[in-house]
Amino acid sequence: IMKTMKKLILTLLMGAAVFGTTNANIVANISAEVGTTVSTSSHRNGLLLRGDSTGYFLDLSSDIGGGEVGFGFNMVDLHGGGNDFDFSFSYGRSFNILGEDLYTDFYYNEFDSQFGNWEEIGVATSYSTQWVDVAGGIWKQVGGSGQFGLKVVLSKGFQVINENPIITPYIESNFAEDFQSYVSGAKIDYDLGNDLSLNLGVSLKNNTADGGYNIDGEWGYAIGLKKKF
Repeated sequence: IMKTMKKLILTLLMGAAVFGTTNANIVANISAEVGTTVSTSSHRNGLLLRGDSTGYFLDLSSDIGGGEVGFGFNMVDLHGGGNDFDFSFSYGRSFNILGEDLYTDFYYNEFDSQFGNWEEIGVATSYSTQWVDVAGGIWKQVGGSGQFGLKVVLSKGFQVINENPIITPYIESNFAEDFQSYVSGAKIDYDLGNDLSLNLGVSLKNNTADGGYNIDGEWGYAIGLKKKF
């Protein structure tokens, strides 16, 4: 399996490199990002998706119609055996409301999970101040338990030494029909140059969901590498 994974990520990197050097002849303003992440656990809206895993992702985006269209693909090697696949589509743009710029994102996500698969639609908006970045959104599961919820995220990135690394502590809360969840943690992004970056993350998760989705004060860790083209 690991040989297959290595071959896949190499193929994605080579494909994105070719794409990045030829996209000017095809469609303007297209960018690609590829990478891999090893994590002890993954969550969505505070619900547990999967345990120990290694993910390989490819994200494509383009400026269209005054906004940005994005496609994301993620293949996950479960360390306990098997593979998961995630897909995302989004359209985001800035809106000026009462003199303030709010970035709003409309999205569709499809997730595999160790405890059941589901699709999700939602809308999220964000606003930045000098002291804190505020993001809020409404999401709805399509399939699965069909949950409807509200998400609020508070975060702020700051530089430690010159411009590297950037540390972003955050707090996320979800208020759904059948559960509540709280996630706190921090992300560290270190620019290695040439659009290559190292990413580290630690989080503490807790929710009141039932069954396999439940998380009761669980720590999670992740390390990743990504390249932009």
